[in-house]
Amino acid sequence: MRDWKTAALALNSGIPEEALDGIGKPLDALEAAFEPLKKLIHPEDEPALQFVLDHHREGGE
Repeated sequence: MRDWKTAALALNSGIPEEALDGIGKPLDALEAAFEPLKKLIHPEDEPALQFVLDHHREGGE
């Protein structure tokens, strides 16, 4: 499993270090739950797309 606390600290997440101690176990459980589902995704499946609305673009109103 991943070292979630180290990852959050490296990304400068802004989450207080004391709070990071409690996130590892729930995130490990989520990762374990979703891991088998990766086998169900086929290369020909439609990928997730990201849409950017005009007002979210830099300089947009």
